[in-house]
Parts: sequence; C-alpha cells; structure tokens
Amino acid sequence: LMVFLPFSIFSLNAYVHDGKKYVYALPVVHLLWANSHTSIPLMTIPFLAFIGGGLVQQYLGKKGMRFSFTPSSAQIKTIAFLFIASFAASLLSPYFIGQYTHSVQAIRSDWWSQEIAELVRPTWNAFKQPHILTALVLVSFGLHWYIVFRRREKGEADYASLVHLILILPFIYLSFTAVRFMFLLGIIAAPILARNLSGSFALTGTGHSFFRKKSVLGTVAAGVLIASLVAISGIKPLADEQKMFGLGVNHFYFPEGALAYMDERGITGTVFNLFQWGGYITWRDFPSRKPFIDGRGFLDGKLLEKTQLARHRSALLDELEAKYGFDSILLNYTIDEKGTSALNYDIDQSLTHTGWALVYWDDLALLYLKKGGKYDAIIQEDAYRLVRPANIVSGAAAGLRNVEYRKHFIKELDRNISITGSSVAYNSLGFVYNEAGRYQDAIDAYGKVQRHPRQDYTPAAYAGIAYAYGQLGNVDRSLEYYLKTLELREDPTMLYKVGLVYLTKDKRKQAARYFERSLDLNRSLLSVYPLLINTYQVLGMQRKAERTTVQYQEAKQTGRAQEHFQAGLKAYYERKFEVAVSEYEKAIDANPAHPMPYSNLGYIYYDLGLVDKAYKYQRAAIEIDPNYANAHYGLALIYKKWGDGAAARRHWREYLRIEPTGYYSRKAKSEIEGMQ
Repeated sequence: LMVFLPFSIFSLNAYVHDGKKYVYALPVVHLLWANSHTSIPLMTIPFLAFIGGGLVQQYLGKKGMRFSFTPSSAQIKTIAFLFIASFAASLLSPYFIGQYTHSVQAIRSDWWSQEIAELVRPTWNAFKQPHILTALVLVSFGLHWYIVFRRREKGEADYASLVHLILILPFIYLSFTAVRFMFLLGIIAAPILARNLSGSFALTGTGHSFFRKKSVLGTVAAGVLIASLVAISGIKPLADEQKMFGLGVNHFYFPEGALAYMDERGITGTVFNLFQWGGYITWRDFPSRKPFIDGRGFLDGKLLEKTQLARHRSALLDELEAKYGFDSILLNYTIDEKGTSALNYDIDQSLTHTGWALVYWDDLALLYLKKGGKYDAIIQEDAYRLVRPANIVSGAAAGLRNVEYRKHFIKELDRNISITGSSVAYNSLGFVYNEAGRYQDAIDAYGKVQRHPRQDYTPAAYAGIAYAYGQLGNVDRSLEYYLKTLELREDPTMLYKVGLVYLTKDKRKQAARYFERSLDLNRSLLSVYPLLINTYQVLGMQRKAERTTVQYQEAKQTGRAQEHFQAGLKAYYERKFEVAVSEYEKAIDANPAHPMPYSNLGYIYYDLGLVDKAYKYQRAAIEIDPNYANAHYGLALIYKKWGDGAAARRHWREYLRIEPTGYYSRKAKSEIEGMQ
C-alpha cells in the first residue's frame, strides 16, 4: 500500500505535468497490487480524481478560471483507458471482484473496528496528526486561492489544482475512520501541502531562495537523516522501544519462539491461533503448518466472535476444534483487569479449557496441545502442571506456602528460564523467593527481568526488589526501587509503600504526602488510613486527622462490601449459586448504594429462571445508578423473555449509549437489529 499508491499518484502527476510514460506501467502495477494486499480499492481514487478533477477544471477554464495543473482532453482519455485496463488487470486475482467489497465490509464491521487497534477511529486525545494535517492542507488551498483571487484582475496567477483537492478529500475522510489511514494522509498530503505553500510564497514574492528545488531537497534530506539518527540512538521522543533497527522480523510482535519449539517437536497441521499472528504463520510455515484464521479480512464476523470467546468458553472451543481439526493452540496473554485469576489460580486465564496442556510459553505467546491426541508424548515430557503464567501469582492462591508445592513450582520456572529466558518466569521466580524468605535470590531473579513492549514486568520487578531490600533491612535501597517503580507507573499501593519507608526513616511529612496521593488514587486501601491518621496527629494536624477518621469508617464499610462481592464473584465463577447469592446479599447489606451486587444477583436469578426476582434486582441497580450499563442489558434480556420488544430495545440502546464498544455492545446491536 505504501509503495503502490504513491507510485500511482506520482506517475499520473508526471504524465500530466511532464508527459512522462511511467503511467503506462500502471495496469501491471495494479495487477501486482491486487495480488499483494487487500487495499486495492484505493487504486480507484487517483484515477477518479484526475479524470473528474480534470473535467471540472476544463469546464471552469472555459468560464475564465485558470489552474496551475490541468490535464488535456487527450490525457484524460488516456488516463480513463488506463483506469479501465488497471481495473481489469486487478480482477486477475483469486478474489476477483470480491476484493473491492471485502475490505469495505471489514472496516464497517463492529468487530473489526473495535478489536483491531489500527481500525479504531482516531480521537483528538490519542492522535492529533490527522486533525492538524487536515487543517494545514485545507488552509493551504484557501490561502493559495485567496492570493490568486486578489490578483485575478491582473491575470498573473493560476488557482491551485482541483485535481489534488479531489485527490486528498477521500484520504482526509479515511484518516478519521481508522488509525491505519492516518499515515496514508501524511503520504498524500505532504507533496500537495508543499506545492500549495511554495506556490503561495512565489505569488507573494517571499521566500524565493528557500523554495528553490535544491534547498528544499537538501533541507528534507538533512531532516530525515537527523531524525533517523536520533531514533536509532534511542533518544526520545523519536525513539520507539517497540521498533528494532535493521532488516527482518521484529519478534516482539510474532511468536517466533513458540513456532521454533513446534519445529523442534514436530508439531504441524492446523493451529488455533491469535488472529493477528495468522499472516506470519502462513508466511513462515505454509504448507507444513497453517493458521486457523489470518488477518486478510475475508472472515465471517460470527466466526471472529467465536474465536475470541472460545479461549474462555470450553463448549465453543470444542465446536471449533471439531469443525476445523486443530491439535495445537497458540495464544497471547490476556489482561486480567478484574483480578479474577487471583480468586482462582487453578483456572488458566489464557485458556480455561482443561482438555489442553500448556507445553511452551515465553514473554509473548503460550502454546497448548490437546490431551489424549497425537502429541501426548510431548505433553508428558513438557507440560507445565503448576505454573500458569497468564495468572496473577498469589502466595495463598497458588499454594506457594506449601514447601513441596513451592519446590516443584520453582522447578517449572527454572525449566522455562533455561529454554526461553522469559521475563515473565523471572518475575514469578522473584515473587516465589520473596514468599519463601530468600530475599537475595529474589533480588537476583527480579534483576533479570527485561522490558518488553507487549507486557512490561519491570514495575513489578522493581517493587519486588524494593520489598526484598526492605526485608533485608536496607531501607535506602528499598526506597530507591519503590521510587523507580513510581517513575514507570503511579500505583496507589507503591505510593503507600513509599510512605511506609519514609515512616521508618522518621520523615513524617514526606510519608503523609505519599499516603495522601495513595488514597487519592484508591480510597479503598484500608491499611493506609490508620497510618495517615496517626501521622497527622503526630504532626499536630488535628482537623485532617478527624476528617480522615470519618473517611476511614466509610472505607471500612465499603471494604466489607467489596470482600463479600469478591467472594460472591468467586462462587459465581465456580457455579456455586447459593453461596454467590448469600455473599452478594451481604455486600448489599454492607454498602446498599452500590449497583454491582444488585445487578449480579439479577443475572443469577435470571439464569435460575426466577425472572421476577431478576427484574427486581436489575431495577434496583438502575435506581441507584441510571447509567449502570450491565443492569440495562439485564433488563433488556428480561423484557425480551416477557415478549416486550419495545422495552427490550430501549434498554439495549441505553446499554449501547453507555458502552458503545465490546462484545456485549455488538451483541446488543445484533439483538436490536434482529427484533426490528
């Protein structure tokens, strides 16, 4: 895309401006493009801009308007002929005419536009480039036309080309539909912007020497060289730790380690894979190994949804395995935003199906093989039976306080380190050593954790080192590493621990500041309150101590509710509904102003067929918080079951208003469309 599109525009420009013959190569170029990348529909834009814009400029020329760049009638005919030839050549592809519709369907699909990062719409807060570049380009046209308009009576100037305005407008639109198109806007807009500005300066008689061709080329070349050297040297803001200098594949993004392991063990055939890795597996391993899905875009949205859900829904995974016949699963790490892995360490958060064994993992990928299949011998030798690298390691949850269990846990981590040198393994090993009281060993293990752009464990490693030094009595080194942690990520627990260190150094004012910042980020950290209250009292800050005491009582009440809620959540995941109901009711008693336990109770009663009770609790959640999305979804399900389609659609629309993206938003949208 970054090669074929610019060449298409360059050759059309060169043909109109200087009569260059590159344009006759376009049918062959577009044949290659159609068989290389799904972006071939963009081929039509330059042709239509030159044909349509040229005809408009010819018409306006008859009305007395002169343009700096107008194709002749003969050139327009040639371009139209080449457009037809290019389109015909592009159809010599396995996807024929479908390649002109599949990409559009993918971009319009909710799954693609929400789950694929480069297809997400750019916002001002995240990406300012398209907004700024669009404004600059449009201003450059306006400035040029204004100057020409002022000089029109003298007949000394030509208007900036409408061909190029028509060319840039679709790319401006595209740049606001998806992140990936922002870069296209830069490629297309830069020469147009330069042309318009240089023309404006020339018309006003300023900047003549600067805009000489050699000066411009020299300045651009020097700028590119300096920026490249700065980026390669690792100097911010141009440096990017996710990029590596040189040729080849950046394995931060692709599971090369896991695939090399599969080569070594002779694991072939179809792989159930992460969607984003499918293209790489095809390129690297076809035909001995092929992905279950890849990223070309010719996939049914329902299949994509199933693929995403299957890692946490065993029945779906079984359905896909029966249909597509894969014996291996290659996945990335999931983000445990709710901390559910700490509730039940025995459930692998990356893949919950117990019929698959984890045999390889590194900092990027996890590989599972089907139990009872043709790779049982490999499972017997290589399976990890205790370590679940995708889970949050907790001393109590993982059984690490049992000496024998801990011994085997460390053995598995050591085995992984010997194979992959994984920072995930070193981080877990450091945690285990801290749990065992082997603090120097913990420091050594944590010290080997390396930064990784996909998941960075260095903050956790610094925190673990700080804890170990504290246990060894080295307060200054402990403080040093806690502060290093905060440089990378401001975390309320780390702020609290820094405050503790300052208390041991009898620096109460500094301790108070860190305790305050900790509570600003998380009011539910109960252990902070007594220390802060005592610190205020020692410092003679009685009013602050009294106010914090009141907040402490409120937080304790909320904390009790949260404990019961977490217990209810754990019981719900274990399908122990009676226990879950009891815990959620206790959470409501402790904090009746929080909508979550009401709504969760509503879902349990709905699953049990007690729809009236479910309605009561979902309605209670809405009364507490009218913008609580989960309760609106629950009410929609209830109204649908009662046959009240209008009310169901109303609550699903409310859900979409509050939660416009995600699996359940897509499901809500599908439900609404299905009921219309």
